[in-house]
Amino acid sequence: LYLDNDEAGNRAVEIICSEIQNAKDCRVLYSDFKDLNEYLNQQTSEVENQFKTRFKR
Repeated sequence: LYLDNDEAGNRAVEIICSEIQNAKDCRVLYSDFKDLNEYLNQQTSEVENQFKTRFKR
């Protein structure tokens, strides 16, 4: 599960994991962010900055 790190996401993960045996909470991958999208945007920005720094003319 890749749900938001908020109260609603917490409740949904709890309910889904209690009902579906092999459901996994993967939010630990982006626990410092609001949601997966925010995390991915941050990662993309960092990669873009590294690319720009390495290949400046």
